[in-house]
Amino acid sequence: MKQIIDRIKVLSVFFLALTLVGCEDDDDTELPRVEVGFTYTLDQSTGAVTFINTSTNVNGYAWDFGDETDSEEINPTKIYTANGTYTVILTASNIAGASGTFQDEITINVPEVLALPITFDGENVDYSTIVTFDTAFQILENPELSGANTTASMVGEIVSNGVSFQGVTFPMDSPVDFSGTDKTIALKLYSTVATNFLVKFSGGIDGARDVEVVTAHIGSGWEDLTFNFLTNGIKSFIAADPENGQTFAPDGQYENLDLFVGFAADPGVSSTFYLDDITQVESDTGGGFDDGLLINGDFENGGEGWIGNALNVVTEGGNSFNSANVEMAGEAFTVNLSQVVELTQGTNYILSFEASSDRARTILAGIGLNVDPFTNTAPAVNLTTETQTFMLQLSAADFGGADSRILFDMGADVGAVIIDNVSLVEGGDGSDSGGGDFDDGLLTNGDFEGGDDPWIGSGRNIVTDGGNSFNSVDVMVAGNAFDVNLSQVLDITQDTDYILTFEASSDRSRTMVAGIGLNVDPFTNVNETVNLTTDTQTFTLNLNATGFGGSDSRILFDMGADVGTVVIDNVSLVLDTGGSGGSGGCSDTEVAATTLPLDFEGCETFLSSQNFGAGLASELSANPSQTGINTSGFVLRVDKPTGSEFFAGIQNVFPSNFDLTTTDTFKIKVYSTKANVVFRFELLANPNDGSIGNPAAVFATIPNANEWTEVEFTFINLPASPTSYSQLVIKPDNDEIDSAITEGGTYYLDDLILE
Repeated sequence: MKQIIDRIKVLSVFFLALTLVGCEDDDDTELPRVEVGFTYTLDQSTGAVTFINTSTNVNGYAWDFGDETDSEEINPTKIYTANGTYTVILTASNIAGASGTFQDEITINVPEVLALPITFDGENVDYSTIVTFDTAFQILENPELSGANTTASMVGEIVSNGVSFQGVTFPMDSPVDFSGTDKTIALKLYSTVATNFLVKFSGGIDGARDVEVVTAHIGSGWEDLTFNFLTNGIKSFIAADPENGQTFAPDGQYENLDLFVGFAADPGVSSTFYLDDITQVESDTGGGFDDGLLINGDFENGGEGWIGNALNVVTEGGNSFNSANVEMAGEAFTVNLSQVVELTQGTNYILSFEASSDRARTILAGIGLNVDPFTNTAPAVNLTTETQTFMLQLSAADFGGADSRILFDMGADVGAVIIDNVSLVEGGDGSDSGGGDFDDGLLTNGDFEGGDDPWIGSGRNIVTDGGNSFNSVDVMVAGNAFDVNLSQVLDITQDTDYILTFEASSDRSRTMVAGIGLNVDPFTNVNETVNLTTDTQTFTLNLNATGFGGSDSRILFDMGADVGTVVIDNVSLVLDTGGSGGSGGCSDTEVAATTLPLDFEGCETFLSSQNFGAGLASELSANPSQTGINTSGFVLRVDKPTGSEFFAGIQNVFPSNFDLTTTDTFKIKVYSTKANVVFRFELLANPNDGSIGNPAAVFATIPNANEWTEVEFTFINLPASPTSYSQLVIKPDNDEIDSAITEGGTYYLDDLILE
């Protein structure tokens, strides 16, 4: 029995061993290996990718294209709609449950068309097709993160050179379509100059009529501007077309977007503008006009807010405007349109409006009081049969309050007057109010429009009458001439010739002493006695600072010797450069400089016709101080009086590009009548289709007044090749924060060289 049991145990062990051997053989059976992979072909012109599946031993596919889309096809085709780098993942499996993955990166770089919206951020947009006319254009990083554009992004830069009708044209790869309700163009524009900006569409498809809209920029930096072609569009000028200037809402397609800077009422602006985010949006069909401090400036609510005997609102073609017909000429104020608005005395305002007539005629437009004495500032504007956009920079220097107004006085001439889209905002420089262009030379506030500062003396008494300020003093008791005095302290150079100019009158025949001298003991001076009458006379005195000078000098008016009222206005003091008449050492026609070095001894110069910015003037002149480092005979004189535009300057395009391969340092000698004045130097490529970048401006300080100083300015990190540049721009008294010109100065330049 025991043997049987032992044999059974042995057999059991044997069968167990066979079982284990059989299991081991089953586990070693190999299934087909999963191999996952793919290749692809890419059409960069369209973003289409065709995937070629190279996987083996699989029959299931799951594609992840990296943009939140997928597919289960074996060899899918994918069209990417946005540029970028995408990670594509393929997961493949078989019926036995085996799977694997493979991934690869694909970079899509489809060329972008030039079409609205234009943000200047598209790396693949071909901006080289942009056409410039009397401007330079380039794409750069937003240099001023403020105002309406605080985004760090790319923007377009437009640099204008001061001629009329200047701007850029965008040839659109995709036409702009006005067939729908999107008839407004919105954009961001940076400007430190108050100016008009025009958007025009040309190149109409199937005969679509050219159309344009003008909008004012108040010069406050980045601003949002809108151009409503539904309500404000007008037909652009086409020769011999009687419909020029008529209102027009476009409904066609256009191939060109044209942008003009400094348009209509103020052509010829010289400045740098930045442009961003040009978009096409739905038009506001009414009430969208920005009239600033006014109400109903577009007359779409009839006569609401307006007063005056010229109030007559007419609606044609869905647009409302004021239309007055003057049948008999008389005083301008006898036919008036006004709106009462609160003004703050001492504040500048910008008045914008559109106007036309049935003939050539003038109107007065401005701001002032709506109550006696009706003080105002209202310059004349010239109307034609074409609608013009006017922008007046006005100063409420001597009036203000709740009883103020804007005004249009039309009674001086016969004819119809059409007025529309009137806006009033704070800002500007007040230059259209009169007196803003007065050149007081070395003085400050020579026309007294800024009050009594910095005038001194017992005879200081500023009076404003009829919008004009002047000094008026009544001498009650006669005595020493210097007992009643009006003076202004300034720096005078000893033994130098000066010209003192002023207007003066009295209520009787009497005399007055006028001249220059010291403001400290011993009060040395040189003067002349002038005879005053009841008529205003302009006096010009040629004076030499013989034996005196320095920062404690002055101009002087001594009035105490005779009784009676003395009125003085528009005082100017300038250096007498020898009466050369602006020709300097040139005995022929002045010509633009052709090469460096430039010594201004002949007729080659920075031509005054190329100057830019209001207020500045230049001419060849005798050297005012043949001493120190500069004893040459002739130099270039540049005058930049108080109130000049801060960016005003001189420029010259040389016929051959500079070779800056071995040096990019220029030198120039400067004589300044002001101490610590900052000069801005710019180097530009001209011509430039926008593809050549310009280097950053260089600033240099002239530390001392009335002496020759050699200035060195070096342009570093040139964006283009060192032989790309031919234009030099010099802006006297233009610091890095673009400060206003509150004190005029005269600057003499000589010996410009490339080191």
